[in-house]
Amino acid sequence: MIFFEVLDGTTAAYLTYQPTFETMLTVADLRDEPVAQGDAVEYISNNNQPLATLTVDDVVNPLEDYDSSFAPERGFEYAGVVVTVENSGTDPLQVDPFSFYLVDAQGFIFYSTFATRSEDAEAELPTLQSTELAAG
Repeated sequence: MIFFEVLDGTTAAYLTYQPTFETMLTVADLRDEPVAQGDAVEYISNNNQPLATLTVDDVVNPLEDYDSSFAPERGFEYAGVVVTVENSGTDPLQVDPFSFYLVDAQGFIFYSTFATRSEDAEAELPTLQSTELAAG
């Protein structure tokens, strides 16, 4: 048995195992229904106040519209995730692309990186920059 100190009244959602810095495995998904692409996920504070709503609108894998002079390393490809973040709280919210991690089916963790894209691609779907979202 493994013990965890959790918030009062919380319901366990899933258990992950992170044996190394670069891998994370979902050992059990205990939710009635897993989060699907397009589902809104509420981000709340530890005192149950709403902070934000996050939605994954699309996953582009592989991402092909990038400047070839900044290609990914050999054996890798870029994947793009279109995400919407709405500040549902009463205070400004800091949003940073480096707070997001992508985990593949084998449990490998991928951190946000930089990709140079065309002006048209940036105009259509801008790269998320570290920013502060106003309340509402």
